Amino acid sequence: MSLFPHTVTLIRLPRTEGEVPHITALEGVLLEETGGASFGEGGPEAADEARLFIPFQVTARAVPQGTPRRYLPPEAFEKAEDRSGFWSVDGRRDWAFVKGETAPAGRRMYTVRRVAVRDFGGLKHWEIGGV
Repeated sequence: MSLFPHTVTLIRLPRTEGEVPHITALEGVLLEETGGASFGEGGPEAADEARLFIPFQVTARAVPQGTPRRYLPPEAFEKAEDRSGFWSVDGRRDWAFVKGETAPAGRRMYTVRRVAVRDFGGLKHWEIGGV
């Protein structure tokens, strides 16, 4: 069994009217989902969270086209005129992910809250926190 058995769909949500989402399937990741509740001023609130581990050598493909994509750091990704051959992720609230390779409709979508780069040791990866 692989240490990274999951596939997730990463989505850069549109920022402006008329912009389309940038959707990428990432194969060979580890997704840990936890469910729970927290208590706010109004009583119990959902507190579902997820941690997503993405190895630097992940397989990334455009959805639905299936064409390969390469990682581009967030600043370069945002400046690129043509992002079709690339994927990225950062901790801003306009990034999200869902379990599986699918259109996001009907799935539990997690909003990316933080991104940590773990570029040391033998298992270099990104650690993504989502709620």
